[in-house]
Amino acid sequence: MVGLVQHGDWVIMYENNGYVGATPELMQPLSVGREVVVHHGSENSYFFWYVDGENRTWFETLFASQRNGSAPDELVPIMRQIGGFELEPDEPVKRTEFHDDEATFALCDSLTGLRLTPQLLRAATFTVVEVVNRPGTPAAADRQPQRSAAAEQTQGIRDWARRQGHNLP
Repeated sequence: MVGLVQHGDWVIMYENNGYVGATPELMQPLSVGREVVVHHGSENSYFFWYVDGENRTWFETLFASQRNGSAPDELVPIMRQIGGFELEPDEPVKRTEFHDDEATFALCDSLTGLRLTPQLLRAATFTVVEVVNRPGTPAAADRQPQRSAAAEQTQGIRDWARRQGHNLP
């Protein structure tokens, strides 16, 4: 299950203890015609930045020097300005008041112009969408077996977006 809420021009997706946002097979098709910014926090936290179906930059937040994607260094100037990231593998981290997760939230804020605060999340009314993670689970029993889990998850998010009046491909 994921919670979705519209805030300005952006849609916030919240997922407790899951990997929908950190699954490129789901986020890449959703980013066609738009931008998707993901901060996935867990024991291994990740950042993903998709633009128009392209995974431009992604990295494990603790090891930001090991960036991947089609434009892995494009965000480095912003990341340097924010601080708190290890940007060069041979250079020790010059810590500021930020830590990896805080720096990643600040990067998301910078890219979206949306400051994600506890107050914003508490005041929001989320629409809950079922996301089928594994086609063989009981929740997926009535679904078409030839569709992949990624297709199921993407379709659930697209269905919600259409109900909200967004025209997704």
